[in-house]
Amino acid sequence: MVHVCTPNHLHAPLSLAALAAGKHVVCEKPLATDAETARGLTRAAHEADRVAVVPFVYRFHPMAREARARVASGAVGRIGLAHGGYLQDWLLHPEEDNWRVDPKIGGPTRAFGDIGSHWCDMLEFVTGDRINAVSAQTSRFNEHRGEAGRAVTTEDLVALQFSTEGGAVGTAVISQVSPAARTSWCWRSPAPRARSASTRNAPRPSGRAGATTRRSSPATTPASVRTPPAWSPSRSAIRRATRTASTPW
Repeated sequence: MVHVCTPNHLHAPLSLAALAAGKHVVCEKPLATDAETARGLTRAAHEADRVAVVPFVYRFHPMAREARARVASGAVGRIGLAHGGYLQDWLLHPEEDNWRVDPKIGGPTRAFGDIGSHWCDMLEFVTGDRINAVSAQTSRFNEHRGEAGRAVTTEDLVALQFSTEGGAVGTAVISQVSPAARTSWCWRSPAPRARSASTRNAPRPSGRAGATTRRSSPATTPASVRTPPAWSPSRSAIRRATRTASTPW
């Protein structure tokens, strides 16, 4: 088995070489820096009859497995709304630079390709639904980076709205220039006796669940509904979190 964890522009050629040598491949995302090359890699993996996956590490958090299990069991109800964000701060200042900023190495998309992909994967993994339409706007906070002040063409920020095959709608904000950064996902059902589920990865992994059965004022709403308790993952959830959950090409 070969694990490809190089800068993005080398993912495709190294993965192809490994498949040609008869090896199974674990390739870090993105699989390629353009869609056509990614489709070619998928075909090559099928033709070689090798296991080929992209690892999305947040799937292994016990809270993610717990949320997925609750949705699959029907405890949350039909998902109608999803919202959240993935906010980082490591590229906030213009003097901060990295190979990911260079589109020749990191690819034409940065913030969304690097961390927005994690957010979308978690949404689909937990809900079992697939995003089928997206409208997004990108922006740059810093037009120049590094000591030399090189021009930047990749995005720092992304705001998107989307719909899913199951009929849910949602929004997300992605950023690599946000102080006090954190990552969150929230899934809600608008149905009667509906429940909501949410996860947060920063400053430490945690999860919350809530429910309501009728409209009521804060004075009459049970405290357990007004302030949902943090999840305490069960032993079975922790065991599930250790199983392989990578995405096949």
